[in-house]
Formats: sequence, C-alpha cells, structure tokens
Amino acid sequence: MAVVILVVVLAAGWDLRSRRIPNGLVLPALAAGLVLNTISHGAQGLLASLGGAALALLIFGLVYRLGGMGAGDVKLMAAVGALLALPAAMAALFASVAAGGIIALGAIGWHWMKSARESAGQPLPLRKISIPYGIAISIGTLWTVAKGIFS
Repeated sequence: MAVVILVVVLAAGWDLRSRRIPNGLVLPALAAGLVLNTISHGAQGLLASLGGAALALLIFGLVYRLGGMGAGDVKLMAAVGALLALPAAMAALFASVAAGGIIALGAIGWHWMKSARESAGQPLPLRKISIPYGIAISIGTLWTVAKGIFS
C-alpha cells in the first residue's frame, strides 16, 4: 500500500505543477505492481495484477482515444491497477472517475462564475476545460486504500 500511496501522491504533484505525469514514475510502478503481487500471491497475484492494469488501460485508454485525457493519466491508472490488482483496482478506477467528475463540475462552475464577472454578469459559453486528472486518480486511489484499511 505504501508504494501505491507514494506513486499517486507524487503523480498528483507532478500533474498539478506541470500537467504531465512522467514515465519514469509510472512505468516502474507498473512493473513493481506485477512483481510485488506475484511475490505475494504467486500466479494468482500476477493474473490479478495484470487484470487490474488491463482494465485501466481498456477504460482509460478509450477515454484517451476520444480526447478526454492524456496518456500519462492512462499509464498512471494502469500502474495503480497493477499495484492494487483486481478487485481493488476496479474500485480505485470507479472512485477516480467519480473524483474526476466532481473536479470537472467544480472547474465548470468556477469558469462560469469567472466569465460572468468578467463579462458584466453574462457567462461566456463553455470552452474546452481541462483538469489535471492525476489528482482525481490520486483521490480515488487514496479513498480506495483508506476504505480497505479502515473497513
């Protein structure tokens, strides 16, 4: 759990600062997830870890292909999937999507309030708003880990 917590906190910080999540963080984390789960649970652990990574790649990869997020976000979620393994990876994925939705709604609200102030009370039409999705992945993963620890 310490590895996944460290990875998502570092990724959120990088994403917030530079709007990038470095491969040098997520690719070793992905490999660590596969190795650690194999060491702890043998072939079953490897399959669960691969399943978690594959689920993340499939769902977030589709969103990436549609232009909804960056490749670093996809790789970060795949690393989280490998570290947590199934079924916890699925819970983290859903929690991350929920966190992303809440953050996106907040960003839209902020944009509308800001544009209304700047244009004499009439909000400007929405433009493409992007959020650092690494933060949503971090929140969703931390929520999932905390829920698992305290339940």
